[in-house]
Amino acid sequence: MGQILLWIELLAASCLMVTVATVDAARCKQFGFRWAIVVGSILAPLGCWATVTYIAVWMRVVAKVGPPERPWFLATLAGMFVIIALIILLRGMRNRQAAGWPAWKLNLIFAAVCVLSLITFWNLDLTARDRLGRLRDRADSIMAATFPPRIPDSQNAARVYEQAFESLDMATNRKIINWAIPVCKWLDTSEEKQPSSRPSDAKIREILQTNSRGLKQLRRAAGIKQCSFGGYWSSDELLNLLLSEISSMRSAAELLAADARIRAIDGDAAGAIADLNALFAMAEHVTRKPTMITALAAINIETRAAETMEFVLARCDASAAELAALEIEPMFSHVRMISSALSGEEALGLSILATLEEPGHHDIPSRYLPEVLIPMYRVFLMSDEIEGYNVAAGEWQRLAAMPHHKSKALWRTLPQRMRKKQTGFLTPKMMPAVSGYPDRAATGDSRHRLASLATAVTVFRVKTGALPESLDKLIPEYIEAIPTDPFDGEPLRMIGAKDGGAILYSIGPDLKDDGGQALDNNKAGDVVFRLAAKK
Repeated sequence: MGQILLWIELLAASCLMVTVATVDAARCKQFGFRWAIVVGSILAPLGCWATVTYIAVWMRVVAKVGPPERPWFLATLAGMFVIIALIILLRGMRNRQAAGWPAWKLNLIFAAVCVLSLITFWNLDLTARDRLGRLRDRADSIMAATFPPRIPDSQNAARVYEQAFESLDMATNRKIINWAIPVCKWLDTSEEKQPSSRPSDAKIREILQTNSRGLKQLRRAAGIKQCSFGGYWSSDELLNLLLSEISSMRSAAELLAADARIRAIDGDAAGAIADLNALFAMAEHVTRKPTMITALAAINIETRAAETMEFVLARCDASAAELAALEIEPMFSHVRMISSALSGEEALGLSILATLEEPGHHDIPSRYLPEVLIPMYRVFLMSDEIEGYNVAAGEWQRLAAMPHHKSKALWRTLPQRMRKKQTGFLTPKMMPAVSGYPDRAATGDSRHRLASLATAVTVFRVKTGALPESLDKLIPEYIEAIPTDPFDGEPLRMIGAKDGGAILYSIGPDLKDDGGQALDNNKAGDVVFRLAAKK
């Protein structure tokens, strides 16, 4: 209603501007200058109305911003302006009748309407700022409900992680850690084909020896159940803190993976399994501050843990007792984290929108809008922005409540469906590419469940001397039930490998059973866990 009043006031101001100009033109004695005033008085506001109408049509048709009736409303006002302006000009310029109109009264009324329009705009902006303040409160309440409460330092793994980061020389402002690049290159299987560019085992052993204290602290931290890097963070602090802690956790996980592999090479199964336990626990700890950033980081750490476990089981003969020490939490699920992660992402997005109340405090709004235009954005577009974000967040949660194998197709078409609905201007730029996240979460769950299943198969082989003929042979002595494949809801599969080992696999995001063919970069193939033949 306030916007309608403002547009009507602007229409009145435009018509009064034409009226005042008509009076001036009628009193002007020079013919050319007189009609220059007439033409200018109608073209200037008409150009503004035409531009505003064009922008409204473009934003609705192309950007899907704003209600469908807005362009028609503005076009109607522009048409009314043209009609009223022509009537004023025809009557005022006929025999120069406008020369007798009271110019001072018209100027006074014109000034009063302009001031009234500015007051209306100011009040609408104050209302918008108040709504943004409530939006910040809403974001804070979502964060408080989604993020865990503060944990006593004595029971908090994060405090031990921080000590480990200091020992590993990661608690600095340096962007590159001395040991990070050689460790990553050594872990990269593609580097094995290029021995000249891959660091030697001796170099990695030296790095591990230098950072032995930090590795011990990482294992100790991973053994603590509760983890929270700070209790509740304000939205302004959240993003920077998340990026900092996640970067440190991922680098630490790479070092643990290297240590596990070196121990496996040396035949130290117990030490390698201790590192594996720490890796799987770190993946779970990262998700304790649920956002998409942390969820994706946890999936990456989980992937590294599963790859490392494959290597460890292939390179050293662990006993049944040593394998029993391998702790892979059966109830942990990346897919179940989707809802809380997207709630955290929603809160983060709302808090960024709320910074439009004071745009100088955050660089994201000013990245897309000049600061001088932000008040106009608050008044004319902010409601549509919030509505668009709410529609998107509601759809996220609806799909997150469904099993992944039932919601997968809906996630895939989410961007197309969202484009057909009302959205905002900034929202599509700030909104993360959530449509691909659930597939990655399901892939993470597949790796987690395959690792758990691989433990049961390996224990069976250690005790019986052979692989099971089918996975059903594992029930109930070695595993309570065969884990389900998150991509189709069926039990995970096993086939024999050419080397005499076995391939455990999930059908993967392409939803096709490729017979244990490993997932490639195009997301074709299966999520696999290879068990090497017994030496």
